[in-house]
Amino acid sequence: MLSVSLVLNIPSRLLVGALGDIYEKKVLLNVLALAQGGALLALALASAPNTLPVWLYAVLWGTGLAMLPVQAAWLGETYGRRYYGSISSTATAVSQSGRIAGALVAAVAFDLLGSYRLVLLVGVAGFLLGAALLAVMPRPRLPQRLRKEGAR
Repeated sequence: MLSVSLVLNIPSRLLVGALGDIYEKKVLLNVLALAQGGALLALALASAPNTLPVWLYAVLWGTGLAMLPVQAAWLGETYGRRYYGSISSTATAVSQSGRIAGALVAAVAFDLLGSYRLVLLVGVAGFLLGAALLAVMPRPRLPQRLRKEGAR
């Protein structure tokens, strides 16, 4: 399923990148975050011998991964080019730290509970929370000197 997910990610990135040039990137990021949350929900609800939820996971996760280039473009538009490197690297460091901690927590949870279901449901909640916070986040008011550098 991972290879299906990764193969679907290639056309998804091309499509979502083009859509990001037409539509508001914040809306696309919300849709993609919800797709990834839906992917985790499908995986949490999967049970043998029904493989449909696993296929649904692969499609939604692969599509949701297309958020990475749109996220980079959104960060640049939202905060400007001057501090893009600092903001992007900080966001990446926080994200990677969460992935590392999440893998450790998932391993412990599986050892204690015998299932990843609770961990996956917490992941769903995280994607829902992230989408909700992004939806209500106001655009920062940048100083005039930064607006000239390309931020709208």
